[in-house]
Amino acid sequence: VTISKMYLLYQEQCLAHGIVPASMWVYAKIYHSEFKGPAAKRETPCKTCERTKAILRSGDRPEKVIQMLLKEHQEPLGHDSNTTH
Repeated sequence: VTISKMYLLYQEQCLAHGIVPASMWVYAKIYHSEFKGPAAKRETPCKTCERTKAILRSGDRPEKVIQMLLKEHQEPLGHDSNTTH
C-alpha cells in the first residue's frame, strides 16, 4: 500500500465521520516522522547476534561464544538476509 492510497483511505474515513481531513502534506509529514522514523523501525534482529551479545554480557569464556556462533550458523535458517545486526 502506498502513502497516496493510505491518504485516500484516511480521507474517506474523515469524510464518513464528518471530519475535515488534513492535507496530504501534513499526512505525509506525520506518517514519515511517526511511522517511518528510526524509533519505528521494527526489523527482526539477527538471532545469532542477539545470543552472542547475551553470552558476552554474561561474562562467559570466548570459546563458548565461538561454539555458540558456530552452532547457530550451522542450523538451518540461522541467519538470513532479512535480519539486522
